[in-house]
Amino acid sequence: MEVEIILFIVIILCFVFMIITQIVFWKQRQLARERIITDWAKFLNAERFNDIKSIKLYGDKLIWNRYISQEQIDRLNEVLASRLEKHASLESLYEVTKNRRSYLSDDERGRIYGR
Repeated sequence: MEVEIILFIVIILCFVFMIITQIVFWKQRQLARERIITDWAKFLNAERFNDIKSIKLYGDKLIWNRYISQEQIDRLNEVLASRLEKHASLESLYEVTKNRRSYLSDDERGRIYGR
């Protein structure tokens, strides 16, 4: 009888753990979806003022955000490539952007960016 009770408790705890894990992942995806828009605006502002420190900061945040679009990746790549000659600190971020591809479908892109 004790074995069944222990097994039942373990199964319940596993289900609770799985539910909590899914909630945490869902919340992280939701925050990433919201941050992509503000980070993109801040990146464009940094580009306009040629603020290399901010370009690197927001470029890094953007490139690892799962909701970045291919157009944004291409623009990020262009901005970094145009500044590589004078700012070697952008080299590692540029290498990452060259190989990054967007994972968004057209439907997801429309939901996030309203297109």
